[in-house]
Amino acid sequence: MKHPKALKVFFISEMFERYGFYVIQALIVLYLTKKMGFQDQEAYTVLGSFVAISYIMTVFGGYLADLILGYRHAIILGGLLLFLGYASLSLANTPNTLYLALAIVCIGTGLFKANISSFLGSIYHADDPRKDSGYTIFYIGISIGVTVSTEVVRGI
Repeated sequence: MKHPKALKVFFISEMFERYGFYVIQALIVLYLTKKMGFQDQEAYTVLGSFVAISYIMTVFGGYLADLILGYRHAIILGGLLLFLGYASLSLANTPNTLYLALAIVCIGTGLFKANISSFLGSIYHADDPRKDSGYTIFYIGISIGVTVSTEVVRGI
């Protein structure tokens, strides 16, 4: 059975979102301690705050999509913010610019992550037998993103 074309876009988008998120988690402590002179405890506090806020933002991202933006616009805005946040991270050379870049990534993650799974469900009819396998394919994309990020970081 053939799946909707949007599944490919969702698969790739979520794969790269997870890739970026886990690369940041793996490298941020090294960057903060080696390049910015943070103590380990401070660096791990920044990492923990980043991860916690990213997941808390999904509540607001879902709420914003439900009330104002809709799934599609929330995902597009989230993806754009993720792109800007990652680009800003590559240029961050002070703690304040790093915090701003991480904040942009948190907001982008909140908009993107909260809505892409729901939007995926909406492209299938309620009784569509392909829905379960569509979600399985989607989650394989997530797993690939996490696995590739882990291997890339391990090679650094």
